[in-house]
Amino acid sequence: MNKPSSEDPDPELTNNPAAPALTTTVTLSLPSAETKNVVDIVFVMDKSTSTKNSNIDFSETAMTFLQDIDDLGENVIVKVGVVKFKGDAWDAIGNDLVEYSASTKETIRTAIATNISDDVTYPSRGSNLDSGLVLAQTLLDGDKDVPNSNKYVIALTDGKNYIWYDDTKNQPMGIYS
Repeated sequence: MNKPSSEDPDPELTNNPAAPALTTTVTLSLPSAETKNVVDIVFVMDKSTSTKNSNIDFSETAMTFLQDIDDLGENVIVKVGVVKFKGDAWDAIGNDLVEYSASTKETIRTAIATNISDDVTYPSRGSNLDSGLVLAQTLLDGDKDVPNSNKYVIALTDGKNYIWYDDTKNQPMGIYS
């Protein structure tokens, strides 16, 4: 009897009709190149008089963040919101997050760069960071497709907050109220 070589299959298994069929199933899971991460970012920008009097303009800082978004590549989808505040907050883009892309980039940049005085619909004076954060939370909560772990608020403020919203009184309050 010839001894099988190392390249020959085991004759006891291959020549025996009673031997069980040997099969192996291998499942390989890799992230698809088409899988995209989705991230929500809301800029909350202080446009109160204290920033204007101090010549602080957070638009440039926000634009730097947008450049960073440009550098992320194609496998990341970023939805952006822009909230500005004085005594009250308003959504500078319009009640929803906007997917950052070549076609929306200019709209988002304009929303960031527009001054309060340029927006005649903005009625209130003061510095109410709380209202900006509440509106940012509302925008983020509205996107049910993105997990909370992928939602971010970037607050750009001088920190001189003297108005806030009191839930118990259901009204804005100030340090002199």
